[in-house]
Amino acid sequence: MVTIITVVFNGSRHLAKAMDSVFSQDYTNVEYIIIDGGSSDGTLDLIREHQARIDYWRSEPDEGIYDAMNKGIELARGDVIGLLNADDILYPAAISRIIEAMGGEAKEKYTCGAVDLIDETGAVYGHSRPFEKTIRERRRYLEMPCPHLSVFVGREVYERIGAFDTQFRLSADYDFLLRAIESNAPCTDLDFSVGAFRSGGSSGGMATWLETRRVLQTKGINSFYTNYIFVRSVTRSWLAGALPPTITSIIKRFTISKNNYFME
Repeated sequence: MVTIITVVFNGSRHLAKAMDSVFSQDYTNVEYIIIDGGSSDGTLDLIREHQARIDYWRSEPDEGIYDAMNKGIELARGDVIGLLNADDILYPAAISRIIEAMGGEAKEKYTCGAVDLIDETGAVYGHSRPFEKTIRERRRYLEMPCPHLSVFVGREVYERIGAFDTQFRLSADYDFLLRAIESNAPCTDLDFSVGAFRSGGSSGGMATWLETRRVLQTKGINSFYTNYIFVRSVTRSWLAGALPPTITSIIKRFTISKNNYFME
């Protein structure tokens, strides 16, 4: 069984597309859970409209997105658990392809794969892929090893290393992946795009960079290196906004990055 968890708060604008992307999967043994944070914008109407196809849902205040995800993980009965934000979508047949790639003993593994980046209209403007295995370990403290949408986690991995640390309100997914790598849990690399991540969420920017620095400090990384990574992230973001897209594209050809942007 595969459990898909969607957490949402006032997400009626895109939630129907996220739900449809789960309902249309060709993999039949899917449990679908929705954790709502107490929405007041029509989200609950959408959930009730489709509740016959939802295995479990609840609506109550939470302590942030990762607290909501932990609630879903605690409820999940699947051997493999995937997280789909209300703004995002899974591509057709994504789940069956993921399970086929994981092979036997999937509940002991986790995945890293690629996702497309879409804007508010659903237009694809970029692509985010995982770092290759050969460089993932040495670059894991520089940035997120792979996009979170592509991370499907076996139940036994969560049981062994725990779910999300809610002291991190923006970077708990990064902290989790670092713990997964440090635990030597087997990682299955996916050679396809799992789905599409919609820009405009709560992560990113100064608050996320500051929290990421705190994540690294909890791993015992020295302050000189964490400050270097912080300055590097801020500088890269500034350059991405200040330079013309054509120049940015040229720079990316000569640097190691998991993100390709091709917005015209």
